[in-house]
Amino acid sequence: MPYIKNNLVIILLTFVCIAAGSYLSFEYINQPLAGTDDANILFVYARNFTTGAGIVYNVGGEHVEGFTCLLYFFICSACYLFSPNPEAYIFLVNLFLAFGSIVLLMQSIATIAIKLSFKKINTLFLQAGLLLWLFSNPLYFTWNIVSLMDSGLYSFIIIAAFSYLIHLALTDAIDEKKMAIWLALLIVAIILTRPEGIVWCILFIVLYAFIYYQKNKSFYQLTALLTWPVMAYFGSFLLLTLFRILYFGYPLPNTFYAKVSASITQTIGDGAQYFWNFLHLYGFQLIPFLVIDMVWIGYQFIRGSKNNKFLTCIIIFIFSITGLLIPILEGADHFRGFRMYQPIYPLLYFIYISPVFILSQLSSFKKIAAYMGVLGVAIFIFAIYDWNKFKNSQQFSNSYNNYQFSIFNEFYIAANERENGRHLSVIFENRLPSIGYGSAGGIAYGYKGNVYDMMGLNNTLMAHADAIKEGPKGHESFNKNVFYDLSPDILMAQTPKPTNVNLQAVDNYYTDRKSWDNLIFKDLFNDMMFRDKYQLAAVINLQYPEYCCVGYYRKDYLQQLMMHPNFKIMIH
Repeated sequence: MPYIKNNLVIILLTFVCIAAGSYLSFEYINQPLAGTDDANILFVYARNFTTGAGIVYNVGGEHVEGFTCLLYFFICSACYLFSPNPEAYIFLVNLFLAFGSIVLLMQSIATIAIKLSFKKINTLFLQAGLLLWLFSNPLYFTWNIVSLMDSGLYSFIIIAAFSYLIHLALTDAIDEKKMAIWLALLIVAIILTRPEGIVWCILFIVLYAFIYYQKNKSFYQLTALLTWPVMAYFGSFLLLTLFRILYFGYPLPNTFYAKVSASITQTIGDGAQYFWNFLHLYGFQLIPFLVIDMVWIGYQFIRGSKNNKFLTCIIIFIFSITGLLIPILEGADHFRGFRMYQPIYPLLYFIYISPVFILSQLSSFKKIAAYMGVLGVAIFIFAIYDWNKFKNSQQFSNSYNNYQFSIFNEFYIAANERENGRHLSVIFENRLPSIGYGSAGGIAYGYKGNVYDMMGLNNTLMAHADAIKEGPKGHESFNKNVFYDLSPDILMAQTPKPTNVNLQAVDNYYTDRKSWDNLIFKDLFNDMMFRDKYQLAAVINLQYPEYCCVGYYRKDYLQQLMMHPNFKIMIH
């Protein structure tokens, strides 16, 4: 609070930066406030939970953890207590999480600058550079705020831990017990946020122990203080695992089983390619700066000079390298725009300004101003270039011109499938069929009946069917045998206007072995058994003729509809 009170101008500029970046990102994507399809999956769970149905994807269905972040699930559930349509509240939560994250980094810069005896004007240069660095990246705002996903919460906790350790390293008078309790709370928060939290917690504890011992040289006191964070680590992990086993039947989220590959080589290869593409977009110059930081840290360690600069640089380096390595070890994901790197993006700024800290004794006002000026001009050019590419990429005609920036489709799918689900609810009224679908967020949010997630995120049978999974990244879990066991009434139900129906074109698309849906459904649509059991058809409810339902109908279910006077059937 004292920092905020004494730095109102920079705090206000931070809020303006966050708000402006979020607004522009939202405006350029030009989508309703619906988030991505994966965000809608979590909304389905939160809505069902707050209405008393439990943590389920389908009301009355199995308990399944089809989302990654339990803590964010509870936050979204709390938002549902205020409104049945809480997207605006969730947006604001993410906005203020991002704002809080950057305020913590501003405070960290100020703490470092004070300890290294920087003039206030130099501190302002460094803080202004952070805002410019942040604003240069439209994808940061898109994934951490506009997506309505858990990336912003994950980012906030990592940055809070970074700020905490900077404060621990550079502040002389601290309440040791209070600091240990704060670390324990951060550990519980990150364990409840993402599976990667298990790795981050080890990093937090090791850095805490290293910093404390360097400052106090008391192994006995360190051991006593480590009790809180170590108990928090093992206690929260064990309790969460026990809860998952008792409630869901499995020790890990269902998303893990749906997406994990048994091939370590493939996982690392996918992750390495993801990292390489990230460097290609954000600049290979990051590597030399990491090397400079690492070499200097090693040199100081050998010399035995573990001063404030050393502690500062080792925190910066370890947080940066951990944040860069985790997506590689996880095999990254299929989303464009480097979703897995956006949470640590603000921290990477510190790698670029670490030379200022390393050379603090030689860093006069003119030298820092010159360095930040060059860095600022580079970032400014970067910002104009990337925002322009981002704006021009959010339409189908330009979607592959700037591939990583073109992420509007993630939002389009969610909004479009919400409407699709609502139309299906009207067409079938009180005889709601079960729907098998690939993009399982928006449709489940809008549809009142049961949806079977064919990609397995929200279906344990599909997620556990194959030990070794093959297929497009993040869509490997479809299994034909499980599909036939589930036998949804309709597969891939779409609700176009009757005048736009072309069943031959629909069948051509799904049977095309290069089409996206045929790839993720592993050529199901050409399967002889599927052709024997399912029929492509369009069904119109004569009481609501504005829309029809086009999809592959299970033949016995289609026979039932044919006998009902309200339905008009067109068969391919």
